[in-house]
Amino acid sequence: MSRSAEARQKALTAATDLLRVRGIPGFTVEEVAKTSGVAKTTIYRHWPNADHLLAEAVSCQIAPLPTPNTGSLEGDLRAFFSAVVPPESLESLAQMLTGVLYAATYDPAIRAALEEAVSRRTGPIKTIIELAQARGEVPAYVDPERAVDLVEGPFLFAVLTGRLTFQPSEVDELLGLIVAGLTAVR
Repeated sequence: MSRSAEARQKALTAATDLLRVRGIPGFTVEEVAKTSGVAKTTIYRHWPNADHLLAEAVSCQIAPLPTPNTGSLEGDLRAFFSAVVPPESLESLAQMLTGVLYAATYDPAIRAALEEAVSRRTGPIKTIIELAQARGEVPAYVDPERAVDLVEGPFLFAVLTGRLTFQPSEVDELLGLIVAGLTAVR
């Protein structure tokens, strides 16, 4: 790895960590430079401004996600959510999400990064819904795109409001409600 690529990676790692720990209010190029040990001029060589660095840091928050196929909708969703969010990161996740959602309303680069991250996160859920439809668990008339909103919505709301700690009983309760809604016949 070249020195330039190494410096870029160090800055991006620091930016991602800073975003996760302090959220958008604590996110500055100065702080990234201080934390990473990379000069501000070097950071600006890789990103034209703080918003571009922030957008890439947001995009890095979503790692490749699993698409479980356990043979049941509930099993697939349980496996997905168990792999996605470790309980110890919920507070920083909520802080980061609120800041990113706000910033996305006025910054096209952050909005684009958020849309990309959302697309990567919801892709496996859409596949889980489609697999459940193929098995006959979810009626064919259910739009998988809308179903993703039904699956993600309760978890997102619970995380943002601090109502969920991702204890197994809480996840089971939410998943039970979601599965009941998706498998109900009109």
